[in-house]
Amino acid sequence: MDASGNGARSEIAPIASIGWRAWFGLALVLALTAWTYRDTHELGFTGADALADVAAARVDGPADVARQAWMPLTAGIAGVNANFWRPVTMLHYALLRGLFGWNAAGWHVWDLGLHLAVVTLLFLLVHTAVRKHAATSALLAAALLALHPLGVELVPAVARNLDLLFTLFSVATLLAVSRGNVVAAAVLGVLAIGAKEAAVVVLPVAVLWMFAVRGRRAAIQLAAAYALALPLYLFGRTAVLDGWGGYNRSGPTFFVSQLDETLAAAPLEVLFPGWSGAIEAWVPRALGLPLGALILVAAVFLAARAWRRGARLPAVGVALFVLPLVLYGLTGLYTRRLLYLPAVGSVLAASALATGRPARIVVALWVLTLLPASPIVSPDQDWRRNDDVTRGLTDAIADDWKTLPGDATVWIMDRPFQIDGDPHRRSLWRGGKSVNNTLAHYSLRAWVEARLGRDDLELLQVSRTEHVRELGQPRVSVEGEWLRVMRPPLERVFGERNGWELRAAGDDALVRREGAGPNEYLLVAGTPRSILVALPLPLDAPR
Repeated sequence: MDASGNGARSEIAPIASIGWRAWFGLALVLALTAWTYRDTHELGFTGADALADVAAARVDGPADVARQAWMPLTAGIAGVNANFWRPVTMLHYALLRGLFGWNAAGWHVWDLGLHLAVVTLLFLLVHTAVRKHAATSALLAAALLALHPLGVELVPAVARNLDLLFTLFSVATLLAVSRGNVVAAAVLGVLAIGAKEAAVVVLPVAVLWMFAVRGRRAAIQLAAAYALALPLYLFGRTAVLDGWGGYNRSGPTFFVSQLDETLAAAPLEVLFPGWSGAIEAWVPRALGLPLGALILVAAVFLAARAWRRGARLPAVGVALFVLPLVLYGLTGLYTRRLLYLPAVGSVLAASALATGRPARIVVALWVLTLLPASPIVSPDQDWRRNDDVTRGLTDAIADDWKTLPGDATVWIMDRPFQIDGDPHRRSLWRGGKSVNNTLAHYSLRAWVEARLGRDDLELLQVSRTEHVRELGQPRVSVEGEWLRVMRPPLERVFGERNGWELRAAGDDALVRREGAGPNEYLLVAGTPRSILVALPLPLDAPR
């Protein structure tokens, strides 16, 4: 039986047997993908977490390598980003910091390379595991993933390359299984877990598939390797994090409160990313969970049916589609950036099934739903606006940061702006969703400490806000003891507990802080340049 179970085959086809036409087709897919994301190298450290990621990745000697592997995610500077232990990811960041330093272009080129590497491994996996029309199915899988709309959630964002990294190891694990290589599958599976704990869903799939590929003995060997590695990983995790970990130290790691929300949205996001918003608008909210659950149940049914018929690869793809979604629901971590691995699963299942005429028609129709939202058809520019805000808070006012007096306190007024938080939806549904890019003051503090060497400054949050307008150049004026900030409707939470007071003034806002000291400042976020205001008011002029 072949690696996918699609009929008997005496031996696994070697990679050297792949014809030149298939390699040429893959090269075209990779070239087209690189062209599609050709502008990402012009971006800075997009994403709120990127500045802290880069700052925490510094390694000056061998001792620092061990420190990187034995600390929470990005905990080396400006506090803990999130309470996770991902040693492979931290070492990966350290490698990139050593190669590229603070050169964002290098990080972006690397991220694109990770995406292309996943595409290539998926091509090899499908070509290895499918008997009929192997080259066609492999190229279909490569093209679907390379230009999938969800790629824009990861490739342009430095802070999200860990999802590319753990998916790379996950697909490599399955490729090793398809080749019947127990040792490689064990090592790669452990690396995937070390990159991100979500890879745990890949391990049982790998063991089950190894049973189909090489039989009981090989499957037991692989299971034993994982059974030995997982307790060691959990021991290390609990030692580093003082517990199971998770986004909230005080909260539970697993809960079901967001499972229904995840199952209602995530399946549609993966299968119909360009239309999921419209579906949400058309389908009553009460039907969202039943619809999502129905999709997952149908997927499991089709996978079980394919497995019984000896078609293993479609079942593997469905497992990569279903299991991460359930895990994200149980941990409350579902966002669209996490759907890269489920997207790989859906592409894997579709390409493996597209060997018969009826299946090819269904897959072709699915491709037509993806194309209009694909980055090749609808290039996304929202990351550039996101990047403008980050640069406006950092490089654009770097000289101002350097001249602040020692022990100064800088209050940050978050003025998030209207970008399309769902980039792959923009052309087909709605444009505009408030995104809090500037709220991550820990990232800004990391940048100030790491780039400017200013660990004597205290950065504090004034507001946690959202509004429904574009964020342009901030404008401020003084009205007595009040500061008028133009066009920042503050609609969520204002920091009154910190001594700040807010008054609405039409479309503007009047703000003041009672009892401000002589070394206090207000940073009003904006683009292309933020404004740093000296307190207390009245003041001579904004800096």
